[in-house]
Amino acid sequence: MGKRIRVQRRGRGGQNFRASTHKRVAPAKYPFVKSPKEVYDFVIAGTINELVHDPGRGSPLSQITLENGLNYYSIVPEGVFIGQQINLGGNASVEIGNMMPLGKITEGTLVCNIELRPGDGGKMVRSSGAYATVVGHRKLKVTSIQELAVAKWFQLFTPMVAVSVAHAEQQQLHMVHLQDRKLV
Repeated sequence: MGKRIRVQRRGRGGQNFRASTHKRVAPAKYPFVKSPKEVYDFVIAGTINELVHDPGRGSPLSQITLENGLNYYSIVPEGVFIGQQINLGGNASVEIGNMMPLGKITEGTLVCNIELRPGDGGKMVRSSGAYATVVGHRKLKVTSIQELAVAKWFQLFTPMVAVSVAHAEQQQLHMVHLQDRKLV
């Protein structure tokens, strides 16, 4: 007969291997304040109220209150703190914690929590310590190319997707590191 291996036991979904999703704090998504085309030429300020541990998630969540009174939870990039003023929109500056469309971010900036489609709330590069580097923007096809930390290339076909700026001050050091590894 033999022994049931761990994958077989985990696939069954018993109480030891089932995710306890009833303990989750809130979904981590970008807020819907305007349509994706309106966000491109718009900015709204907000404040980080608290950093919350979410069970079953590798990175903490931040509770953010916007100036229009909307509260939401988002994935925390490294370097944010309670009370920090952040901006959301296309006219926001490139600083840690700000959320802006990918088409407005300069090449070499490290980003996290990337949307695949405008308005989906962020699907890529969401775990603790994960980041992607904006490698370039093509004006003819309106594409943005990302390089993930695991050296995979991913191409997004719209500049309207939102991302969080992860490490604005470390971009030169990271680009030199990538060139040493012959990935660029």
